[in-house]
Amino acid sequence: MCMGHAERRTGHLASGLVAACAASLTLLAGCAGDPRITVAGVDRVVKGAAADEYSVRVRLENPTGESLVLDRWNYSLETDAGRYSGEWVASRTLPPGSNTEVAIPAVLTHDGAAVASRWRVSGSVRYLLPGRLAETLFDIGLSRPEAMFSGEGQIAVKAGDTLPTAAPLPGTETLPAPASP
Repeated sequence: MCMGHAERRTGHLASGLVAACAASLTLLAGCAGDPRITVAGVDRVVKGAAADEYSVRVRLENPTGESLVLDRWNYSLETDAGRYSGEWVASRTLPPGSNTEVAIPAVLTHDGAAVASRWRVSGSVRYLLPGRLAETLFDIGLSRPEAMFSGEGQIAVKAGDTLPTAAPLPGTETLPAPASP
């Protein structure tokens, strides 16, 4: 009976150790700093008969002395013509002290009558903290820090611009482009 009690204690000790490591990592994340994200604008890049393609431009700053690996965007775009919500694989490393601008795609379907002129964006980007322990805790789902962002403004129409290409999410299928008539 004492052995069973000792095994339970060891199990509690191990789970307590993992919880303490996760808490320490969370505190370190606060000290290291989140990436700073500013929404720079939203551009309509393609006007279609049933859908418009938009590019959400965001500025990223890494204020830390360590590289930050961005994992996944989770965001929504609302306009007076509709709403888009989605995820997009970030696949980017921000070097220490760096600034960069990236574009994330959105597609809004419409009935042809509504024209979007105003936008509102909100979302987050999930990222990995530096270090082996942080990577392990991220992989097992115990520490997945996120930086939030939001903004609003007028839609810019940019003829000839293109949307960024995105890697498909795991478990999703990439559909082929429609055949030309």
